[in-house]
Amino acid sequence: MKTKLALAISSILAIGGCSDDFEPNTTAGHSVGSVSVEGLPYSGDQNRILTATVSDSDGFTESEVVYSWIRTNADGDTTTIDGATENTYAIAAADIGFAISVKASYTDKGGDAELPVSAPTEVIEAEPAAVVGTVEIDGYPWVGYELAALIDDNNGVSDDASYTWLANNEVITHAEDSEIFTVTDAELAKTITVSVTYTDNLEYSEGPHTSAATAAITPEPAGTEKTKVASITDNDSSGNGQLRYKFSEEDIIVKGKMTLSFSKDDLFNGDTGKEAYLTLFGTSTSNADALVDIRIGNTALKVRDDAGTDGYNDALAEIAQYTTGEWVDVEVTWDATNATEAVLPEVSITINGTEVVGSPFTSLAKTPSVVAGGVQTVNFKVGDSSSVMGRAALRVDDLKLYSGEAIAYEDDFESYADETELADNTDFNASSPEAVVDEIVAIRPAAE
Repeated sequence: MKTKLALAISSILAIGGCSDDFEPNTTAGHSVGSVSVEGLPYSGDQNRILTATVSDSDGFTESEVVYSWIRTNADGDTTTIDGATENTYAIAAADIGFAISVKASYTDKGGDAELPVSAPTEVIEAEPAAVVGTVEIDGYPWVGYELAALIDDNNGVSDDASYTWLANNEVITHAEDSEIFTVTDAELAKTITVSVTYTDNLEYSEGPHTSAATAAITPEPAGTEKTKVASITDNDSSGNGQLRYKFSEEDIIVKGKMTLSFSKDDLFNGDTGKEAYLTLFGTSTSNADALVDIRIGNTALKVRDDAGTDGYNDALAEIAQYTTGEWVDVEVTWDATNATEAVLPEVSITINGTEVVGSPFTSLAKTPSVVAGGVQTVNFKVGDSSSVMGRAALRVDDLKLYSGEAIAYEDDFESYADETELADNTDFNASSPEAVVDEIVAIRPAAE
């Protein structure tokens, strides 16, 4: 299902296009006009509308623009849609299976004829079913701790959500309109709920939806222990969250080991899955050339392999089962002592003290030369560049990198202030967006 925001269905980016017999004025001082299309690519009872927008720095008169809407099939054949000559177009059932673009014809205020054509939309589909969202509260019900409202909606969630926090069903007047609420003494012995309203990515109005209540608020239990970890999130739709450490060329580790502990939230937003990865690279940071790339799914750990089924190695299969939220100890060893431009290094993976079936195995890098010297870069990543995940995170702790038996680098993140952005720290590569230090509860008292 497409769950792109109405703000721009990524394919709406305008291009300057022209018919075969039209030559735009490209002389110095002249600006070529463009036209873009905005709207969701669905046909159904929501009566979706596409809107064309012309841009031309030479200026133009909107009322003089003539629009022609165009269907394009899978073979690239185009047909002008009869009667569609306005700047808006109501998607019809006949459009299903076609991409839609628009051509704008006008003379700009510089006296030049313009005939730009937009990029096509995504292929029009039947309207997806409306799905009612839900909200739940995540966090410890203790004074001084944050509670987070987590919305789940298979149609996706836009950024217009509004939050109302309640204690014993009465509005908390000092709570901000935010997905986060920090519990105060005023909420002692009361249960907390949150009510949300928002527009989903199909432009359906949702809510108010109200969460289940927390347990009654208490002070932080005696004996609660905390620890600091690296928390990697992804809230940039044009990139992904990463934490990266890179050795200098002189310090590349030929034979070594990485140990760490990790935990991953349920990284799903509606039907949009987002995986996390633990990756060791040589001199190239191309995924296909990773010395080893472990995918942390919501149910299992796998080793990525471009040559394998669905991009994962068939021989290793699932190297371990995984339950989201649990902490796992990982050890990865590598030996590039005998590696060459034709011979790949050997790799071994141990999960919670047990070596995985199939270890040791030969690195799956496509280009042996980039891993022949061993490991230069270590990368921890959350997901993709097309969706965001709110507070859901990959958390890493007790990172140690060995060269032979000697520790070459280690970090337990305890020396940083809470919420330190690790991309600003000199130990980590600047390519570490959305990686921060997060203080979390390490051990809850037995009574809890």
